Amino acid sequence: ILIHYYKSDFITQANKTYRLEVSHPMYPSVSSSTTTPSGVELNLLESNNPAGIEFSFNDDPSKENFYRLRVLAHFSYESDGQIKSFTERIEFRSNDLSFPGDVPFDGFSFYGYRAIFEDALFNGSEKQISIELVGAEEYLEEVDSIYIHFSELSSDAYSYINSRNSQVNSGQAGIFGGEVTPVFSNVENGLGIFRSLNSQTVTVRNNLTE
Repeated sequence: ILIHYYKSDFITQANKTYRLEVSHPMYPSVSSSTTTPSGVELNLLESNNPAGIEFSFNDDPSKENFYRLRVLAHFSYESDGQIKSFTERIEFRSNDLSFPGDVPFDGFSFYGYRAIFEDALFNGSEKQISIELVGAEEYLEEVDSIYIHFSELSSDAYSYINSRNSQVNSGQAGIFGGEVTPVFSNVENGLGIFRSLNSQTVTVRNNLTE
């Protein structure tokens, strides 16, 4: 689904609120604001599973927190005498109760390229996450590095993503009625989302140094 967006190269500071204002002589002015999350520090844990990744972090008890987890792999190859490289997302699976869940398939309730979740089940405590890479046996020996890309999302980012996913999954209203799921917007006098996140990338495996 194509979505028009602009990603700013401005580096925001944690726990700071930023406001965006747009004006035009022929239209009402629009504005929005977002607060950059504080972020967390990840602690990698040992896993007995070659395809498994385990880590933990401490959740802030003073507020609701929202997170996104992705796993990336970096590959290098030689082509026409030159070394070229690319990075791609890796699908992973888990039984973590905080992840969006479905009927367990092959023993796992979550499959996906990203997990977006909140801290309702572990608010203010140390959270441990265990995942397993899907199809790891096919590429683990070929990758240069594997990374965890972990983000704390602003509340508006989380609301937007959840409402957008609900709209996509619900589809169009049927012939017997129903309403399309509204998508969250935090833009005054307009529609859209002005959101922020605090991200970090942690190297899980680095074959170049082994």
